[in-house]
Amino acid sequence: YLRVKEFIAKVKNSKCGCIERALSTALSSELTNYHELLCHLEASAGSLSLRQLLVLSRPAMRRLYYLAILADRTASGPHLLRDLNQQLAHGDPRFVDMVQSLLMQAAAPWWDMLYLWTTTGKIADPAEEFFISEEPTGDLWSDCFKFLDHKCPEGLLDNDLFYVSYTIGKGINYIRHCLGDGKWGLDMSQLVEEKSNQPGSDLKTELGFAYRARETKVTIRDSLQRMASMVHSHILASL
Repeated sequence: YLRVKEFIAKVKNSKCGCIERALSTALSSELTNYHELLCHLEASAGSLSLRQLLVLSRPAMRRLYYLAILADRTASGPHLLRDLNQQLAHGDPRFVDMVQSLLMQAAAPWWDMLYLWTTTGKIADPAEEFFISEEPTGDLWSDCFKFLDHKCPEGLLDNDLFYVSYTIGKGINYIRHCLGDGKWGLDMSQLVEEKSNQPGSDLKTELGFAYRARETKVTIRDSLQRMASMVHSHILASL
């Protein structure tokens, strides 16, 4: 418990990036659930034997133990996401389910950055956690945007898709600034053939820009490949 609290306090009191803050929020929610269980057990303590209390509290204690392991081992920025993804190889399905839940929440800011880049060519990365950096000097195609291989969070995307994503955003900037088509944008209606009927669904999620343990990699590959095709086709047609 104290190890998890220490991680949350460290993030709160330091200049951490969006990814660490998202994980900290997820861990805070886990501790809130733990507190609620303790309150429930305390209210029922008079009618429960010591053995019953032990049985009822054991799953929460095991989950807290797992949370402490993750809080101790986490890196920062995209490396944090990579480390969480590597933990999915753990043999305990309860641990894997918990890591998937935390990874879904911790990765949300990264997916937001990727979506913004691949749909508008813009970078919103104040903590320098993204795998693309912007240096607004020199030639737009060769100098302005740098691909940072060491900041690719392995496991969230297939390795080849990081560079595909890089070329999509760079291509959008090329169209707008070099081809003089400043208002051009991706036709998002072509990217989603059927709208999901699930409550709360949005275009970004439907395109795969969110961590989902099983569905994401297939959906995001299809989306990025179609986006890349649209960008490249427009550039070729304009030359």
